[in-house]
Amino acid sequence: MALNLQESFPTSGLDAQTIFHLQRLVLLNDQSRDAYQVAANLATNPELLGLADQAVQERQAQAATLQNILWCNGTSSRVQDRRETEIDRRIYRVLSESPAELSETLIDELLKIEEVIGSCYENVRNLIQGRGLRQLLTEQALRIQRAQHNLLSLRQEIRQTDAVDTGKNNSL
Repeated sequence: MALNLQESFPTSGLDAQTIFHLQRLVLLNDQSRDAYQVAANLATNPELLGLADQAVQERQAQAATLQNILWCNGTSSRVQDRRETEIDRRIYRVLSESPAELSETLIDELLKIEEVIGSCYENVRNLIQGRGLRQLLTEQALRIQRAQHNLLSLRQEIRQTDAVDTGKNNSL
């Protein structure tokens, strides 16, 4: 069941902890969007490019929705302590990979990012008291799980293709 964003959210008076957690989720969505943009720019596999492009749009929309909730509450969506994060370090590490390993390495790193973000969504959702916000976070977490599933499927497909190609090369 999709949450109708046209309905009014009971956002006024969000407590400081809820605001902090929502700001963190905005930041995580922005960072993962950036990671997917890097992946899209580096992708040599057309399916990975498609998944990355889709994830960029989804993460942008998720961040915008959370920003709107914070804005309706009269709160900034900016997190004060923007430091280099594990997501940043992971993506920069991927840039040093050889082109032959790039698709699988990108997928592995994106899966790790999805796992971190999914865990954060789960933790925040358990802390939030408002039913509307919990429903929204549940729906956003499901999108993250779907992206994770798509990445796992693509990784398996790439591994199977590589195994078939290796078998052909060994028989020659």
